[in-house]
Amino acid sequence: MKWVGGKRQLQVPILRKIDEVFDRENSTYYEPFFGGGAILFALEPRQSYISDINSGLVNLYNQVKDHPDKVKFELKRFETEYNKLAPVEQLSYFLNVRAEFNAKVDSLFVNRQGVKGAASFLFLNKTGFNGMYRENAAGEFNIPFGKRSSVSLFDDSNIESVSNLLSSVDIKEQPYNETVASAQPGDLVYFDPPYAPLTKTSSFEGYNSSNLGGFDQSALRDLVDDLTSKKVFCLVSNSSAQIIEELYKEYSMEPLKASRAISASAQGRKAVKEYLIDNFSQVQR
Repeated sequence: MKWVGGKRQLQVPILRKIDEVFDRENSTYYEPFFGGGAILFALEPRQSYISDINSGLVNLYNQVKDHPDKVKFELKRFETEYNKLAPVEQLSYFLNVRAEFNAKVDSLFVNRQGVKGAASFLFLNKTGFNGMYRENAAGEFNIPFGKRSSVSLFDDSNIESVSNLLSSVDIKEQPYNETVASAQPGDLVYFDPPYAPLTKTSSFEGYNSSNLGGFDQSALRDLVDDLTSKKVFCLVSNSSAQIIEELYKEYSMEPLKASRAISASAQGRKAVKEYLIDNFSQVQR
């Protein structure tokens, strides 16, 4: 699944860093801010806890984990119906699915759960503009139509592989600090939060309506401090913004280059510097 800020292109340096300290067989891996899951799927630890505050995303992973065949059936239906339509009809189809996904009953998004909710979530991800997920202040998915003439929503073997891997993974919809509360010495936490903006106009923190006011970077750093005192290994991805350099100045900060994949312009997709931050030396003292 395409996800803004996904780490597929940075798997190699992140996994190399994790392998410096993490025992995949005997320690536990934690990943709040799970998103597209590129690191977990490559790492394949024996025991792991993952979470996100995006209810649709968490539901998708849980449904693939527990009901892969049913998810494939619904995805095939979406794929078949969409691909046989003319472009103007595809737009209407997309808007109808989006409206149903955003429908509320007693303030609850009633169509974001279960197998159909999971399939709708992935369909919108594949047919919306540039594979983005964004919510407005009311919590409604508001990405426009991506104008794709045809879509391939899934691969059988991939769904089965992900389902098998997730069978031993605890997946929760909850805040990041709750996810890592049980971490013990020697465990590893990978944090990939909404990035600190490099400029006043570059911020993209609206994955969920709860982040529209900006993500509290200081609170996350304080949690890293707390986990460090408990001898829990932490790895943090974030931008090269000045506030990040100041907050993590006591920790190791490795610069990496990553391209921005969500911009409509080539200039907006150029490679930019970000940081891979770790507390390994502090934990190993």
